[in-house]
Amino acid sequence: MSMVEEKLHKNAIYIKVEGLNHNPVPIEEAIKVLKALSDSYSSYVDIKYSKINEGATKQIKAGLIEENSLIIVDLKFESLNFGLSPLVNLYHKEIPKIKNQIVWKDETFFDFKQTVISSDLNNPDSLKKINNLFTVEERQRVYKPIVDDIINNKKIIAYYSNGINGERKAFVKIKESNKRILLPRPEKKVPEELKTSLALVEIRGNSSKVLELFDNTSSYSLKFNEIIFEESVYKLKHPIYADLIKQDGVYSIESTQLSIHAFGQTIEEAQLNFFEEFDFIYHRYNNLPNNLLTDKVIEIKNYLNSIVI
Repeated sequence: MSMVEEKLHKNAIYIKVEGLNHNPVPIEEAIKVLKALSDSYSSYVDIKYSKINEGATKQIKAGLIEENSLIIVDLKFESLNFGLSPLVNLYHKEIPKIKNQIVWKDETFFDFKQTVISSDLNNPDSLKKINNLFTVEERQRVYKPIVDDIINNKKIIAYYSNGINGERKAFVKIKESNKRILLPRPEKKVPEELKTSLALVEIRGNSSKVLELFDNTSSYSLKFNEIIFEESVYKLKHPIYADLIKQDGVYSIESTQLSIHAFGQTIEEAQLNFFEEFDFIYHRYNNLPNNLLTDKVIEIKNYLNSIVI
């Protein structure tokens, strides 16, 4: 083994993927794992570099990502074992504000392994440290691919080790409460409230004058392409539209089509309650025979079953 190969093997993250119940690993799941690691590390590199060169052009960042792209340094097929590492001992392009690319690559990949791959996401201190290091948007870019396609992937079991001789550890499923801390659902911001009011208007010729405004409310339309509640993820063939209404300081999200009316002190709380109600009626209606349901409920049940993938 050459010195270059030895360095790569020592530096690599080793990943082992097994199918559940001793089944073979589906190829699409193997691709998901590889893509999740690649996407997460590319985002990590981009975020770290942006802290030292905020004005970097797209061309510079594209060169940086190319220089730091992960390569497979080892592959075994008895289950699915592979080692991943950037080419830490070589570089082809000069990147502004990085004095020594070899050192920068090595340190960045080491930080990624410690901060992302090896972090205990169920440990409050680890979550606090991550939240201090990254914004919500940055955490979505770095951690969401790992959580969705590796840690919480229900079709595989994945393991990792640092270096070819490192101790092999399983990716531990993250608790739903900790996932909400790490990856909070982005609050749908209402850029400008739409005011709906009744008014008494005096019209004279081509001019008009508002004499009095009556009860006003604020409303906004939301679109959901998926519904997530605890461990359940409902992928939808077609989006569900709901009205976001703010009245007297309370938010409500309402779908007349599904007969769901959810309330909260914040948009996030109202959305969580909306998702919880969706999860409840989906299971409740499908666990009851139609002869015990009203015509309206049967209509909702059939509609849900037609759009949930």
